[in-house]
Amino acid sequence: MKKLPLIAAMLLAFSLPAQAEFPKNWYLEGVGDFLDGDILSTAIEADGSLSLGFDIRPVVNLPRGVILDAESNGHQLLVGTANPAAVYQVDLKQGSGYQVKNLLQRSQGVISAVLPEKGGTVLAALSPFGQIYRIGGQKSELIHSMDERYIWEMQTGPQGEVYILTGDSGSLYRLGSDQKLTRLYQSGEANLKVLHQDSHWGLLLGSGSKGIVYRHQSGKTQALLHTPFSEITALTGDGKGNVFVAATSATPEKNGPKSAVYFIDKQGRSDMIFRMSSETAFTLEMDKAGSLLIGTGPRGRIYRFSDPLSPEKRILSLPARSQSRQLVKLLQGPGEDILLVGSSPAQIESYQGNYLNKGIYETQIFSSNLTSQWGSLHFDAVLPPETEIKAWSRSGNTADPDNTWSEWSGPYSRPQGNQINSPEGKYLQFRFELSSRNRKQTPYLHSFDISYLRENLPPYLKDVYFLQRGIYFKPHTLAKVEGPRTIELNPDVLDKLRRPRGTEEIYQELMAQKAAGPMRLLQEYRPGMLSLAWDVDDPNEDELRYEVWYQPYGQKGWKKLAQDLQENVFSFDTATLMDGSYHFRVFAHDQLSNSGPSFKVFKDSQLITVDNTAPSISNLEASIEEKQIRLRFSAKDSTSPLAYAEYSLNGQKTALFQSKDGIVDGLEEQFEFTLAKPGKGQHFVVVRIVDRLGNVQTAKKTFEIQ
Repeated sequence: MKKLPLIAAMLLAFSLPAQAEFPKNWYLEGVGDFLDGDILSTAIEADGSLSLGFDIRPVVNLPRGVILDAESNGHQLLVGTANPAAVYQVDLKQGSGYQVKNLLQRSQGVISAVLPEKGGTVLAALSPFGQIYRIGGQKSELIHSMDERYIWEMQTGPQGEVYILTGDSGSLYRLGSDQKLTRLYQSGEANLKVLHQDSHWGLLLGSGSKGIVYRHQSGKTQALLHTPFSEITALTGDGKGNVFVAATSATPEKNGPKSAVYFIDKQGRSDMIFRMSSETAFTLEMDKAGSLLIGTGPRGRIYRFSDPLSPEKRILSLPARSQSRQLVKLLQGPGEDILLVGSSPAQIESYQGNYLNKGIYETQIFSSNLTSQWGSLHFDAVLPPETEIKAWSRSGNTADPDNTWSEWSGPYSRPQGNQINSPEGKYLQFRFELSSRNRKQTPYLHSFDISYLRENLPPYLKDVYFLQRGIYFKPHTLAKVEGPRTIELNPDVLDKLRRPRGTEEIYQELMAQKAAGPMRLLQEYRPGMLSLAWDVDDPNEDELRYEVWYQPYGQKGWKKLAQDLQENVFSFDTATLMDGSYHFRVFAHDQLSNSGPSFKVFKDSQLITVDNTAPSISNLEASIEEKQIRLRFSAKDSTSPLAYAEYSLNGQKTALFQSKDGIVDGLEEQFEFTLAKPGKGQHFVVVRIVDRLGNVQTAKKTFEIQ
């Protein structure tokens, strides 16, 4: 007879071709979800909706170089660069055509700080040489060569003095009107990087390696804020005691933010108000409306906090994105404009209050993990007059879009539902186009969702095995828990409850109402019990049911032992089976989770012996000799080899003994052993034989010593 392998798996599919599990949904809403996509020319509003981006217009592209610092006096912008080390002046007056003038250029080093002075002259710092130049008219003059190599920041004080932050010794200097340099404070770290003047706190200094904000006032310096980051990148505020701090670390802690923004109030209380995991806040600026603007890299994003001084009213939005990957400075420009100074590429832009006519947003790549058929796209949007939202989709089977992906399909423009035309695949992406014919109006995309149907794949039974003999499980709780439901509230729980339920969740809830409820099992022990267990995976995470069958070794047919099992373990009393060897077969099917065709798979166990019959003992004899007692007997088991033998004289402690051939390991064994001759009187000896499955047989022999 031809048999299947002992460990075998066969796929049993229903007659129809495999289709899919129950439909699922992909849902996106709010800041957290939209930030995962690519905000090309759109913005995120305070309420989390996606809108048209504000119009960012190019002012000027610098010939080349990396911008390190920039300052504005309202009508002119001064820029310090590296590669080359140069100072540029950009004329911001209307009608000037944004003319660029090169004020200073050096063959070595970088211009690390610039400062316009009241008389129209300009100070420029050349690092790593620690040199300060004054530029006026067509001339430049070296006015100081410091003992420091790096000059990071220069600001004019209320009396016309200049405050300077340096690297090497991490010091604060004062340059007086008499051109005399005085060191006011040495921090003990390598660099002090940023400076902010405040009437309440005095001079605020941001460190470059310890993440500390120092306050220097009346000749004394104290730490005002110690962040867990290494570098303070920006300081700003209202000048009256309310301060905002940007901090970052080049190597953030595992699972920790890369950068963050803090708020310090007039009482010195601080709070982290914004954290970023993949971006760095490089610059901060407050606009004329009192909002806080945050410029970042490497995506060149501008975030905005409205009412930043009020924790109750403070709301974050993402209004615009620069063409530069890194924003170096945000500065107040002419009128209501905010100037964006960026690197990569080095350019100046103007952030204004009008919306773009068109904006593009591309979603993150959605993975269904399995080949899927795409359903409909629904989106929740507000469409004022003269505005419109369209969407396109594309799909593929690689995690990153390449030339194997489909072309963009669409457009989809009906919020109430659009059939997605992209071909089946494992990955899907959408591109939304927001447009307006009115520069003062924008459409708003609040959320969108799609339905999809994944290909149904069969369960996979990895292993079928037996637990230790005698161990078994019995149900402990079968009924569903009735009554009010109690939960421990936390942000994750609340976030899940705020989202609309998908079709899969509704289906699972209906199935749960029909189900018997969760089953708890008790582990117990009883000789003769056997537990069969199995490891199973399902790519679709379907709800599975199981059957157990058995086959006596050497026979053809299979007999059903159990069906409709929910757990991946089955216990039974082997007394219901005849002694012998058996294969067991476990079936798993996913019919409950699939509205269409489903799969049924099986896997066989290794051969196992069932033996509930004790060994037999025959011809037990006790011969009395001069100094000893000689015992002889035979033992036999029809199914399992014998395991060990022991005896007890007159009920004393038992002792092991071996068979005549030296090892107790056969189905039949002969035994002969001697005992020391006891004293006069009647005595008895008990022998016990145990087979490998724990079945026990005993026999007793009585004898008398004269």
